[in-house]
Amino acid sequence: MSAGGGRIERYSAHSVRILARGSWPAERLRASWTASSHRLPPAAQEQVDDAWVDALARPGVHLYNGALCRLEGYAVGASGLHLRLSRTTYKDYLGTNVRHPEWAEQAGGQLMANPVGTSVALSSGDGFLIFGMRSDRVALYPCHAHPFGGTMEVPEPGSSVDLIAEMARELAEEVGIACDELDDLRAIAVTEDRTVRQPELVYAGQTRLLRADIEARLDLHEHTACWSLAECRSDIEGALLGSTPLTPVLRATLLAWGADRYGPAWLHRMHPGDPGETAATGL
Repeated sequence: MSAGGGRIERYSAHSVRILARGSWPAERLRASWTASSHRLPPAAQEQVDDAWVDALARPGVHLYNGALCRLEGYAVGASGLHLRLSRTTYKDYLGTNVRHPEWAEQAGGQLMANPVGTSVALSSGDGFLIFGMRSDRVALYPCHAHPFGGTMEVPEPGSSVDLIAEMARELAEEVGIACDELDDLRAIAVTEDRTVRQPELVYAGQTRLLRADIEARLDLHEHTACWSLAECRSDIEGALLGSTPLTPVLRATLLAWGADRYGPAWLHRMHPGDPGETAATGL
C-alpha cells in the first residue's frame, strides 16, 4: 500500500487475534463465493468516496481500485478450512478498514470491506525464518518487520480462488521464489489485525533456498531489506518480547508458527488472554 492510505504507525500488542489454527495443505483448503454482506449507508459511502479522492490527490501517490476478496466467514472441520468469500475493492478497504476501523465496533462488520490478507512464515534451507522490513513510504506500519504476502485478489471470471496459488504468487513477486523452489506451502492460521480489523490467512512455507539467496532476490519496492530469525524458540520469543517493531500480522504469524511447533501451552504463555480459537466458524 502506498502512502496514500493514511499512515498507521503504532498499535497495541493486543491488536493481534488468532481466530483458528491448523495445518491445511492445498487438499484441505477450500474457498467458495457467496453474496456480499457489505452494506454502506449513504453517509458512510460519502466518507469512503472522500477518502479515495483525498488519497489520489496526494503527490506521488498511485492507487488502483482493484478487486479483492472479502471474508464473509470461515469454517474449520474434519475436511479442513473453508473460506466463504465475496467481492470488495481496494477503495472500500482504504475508506473503511484503513480510515475508519472504529466502524466495526460502532456499527458492525457489515460496514467493513474486510479483504483477506495473506502472509507467510518462510523457512529457508539453512534454518531461518525470512521476513521483510517495510519501507518508510508505505501507509501501514512503515519501517516495521512484516511477512511477505499481500491482499487476496479476485481471479479471472470463471476461475476459482486457489488459496495456495495466491500465496505462491506473492512469494514470486516479492522474493522471486518459483513454485518448484517451494518444498511445502500450507495455511496454518486465520488471524486478525484488530488495528485495521483486517482478517489474514497465515501460511508456513519451506524452500531449499538459503537465506543469502532469498535476500539477493528481494524486490525493493515495498521492503528495504530482509529480516530473519533462526528457527529456534529463543529467537522467536526474543522477537515477540523484544524492541524490534513488528506489524500485528508478523506478531500473529510468529505466534501461529510457534504454536504449530511448540504447542498451545506455548501460545497461551506468549499471548495470554486471546479469545481466539474458541469457535470453528467466525466473522
